[in-house]
Amino acid sequence: MADLKAPDFETRIAILQAKLASKGESLDFDLLELIAKHVKDNVRELEGALNLLLTRKAVFHVEISENEVLETLATL
Repeated sequence: MADLKAPDFETRIAILQAKLASKGESLDFDLLELIAKHVKDNVRELEGALNLLLTRKAVFHVEISENEVLETLATL
């Protein structure tokens, strides 16, 4: 039996940074903090939020801003 806990804040940041690095992307640390503060319990949701942001960036050819992050998080 394994005890699974929600990742702490630092772990969520590390997960986001690792996912960005694997995709060859980067985001401001402030934006990563914003995502990590809003998505706390589920790593899949964390990755999903990041994927949505990167998709918006690619489709709409925009830089990710705080407003983009908040709009994306509101859809989760």
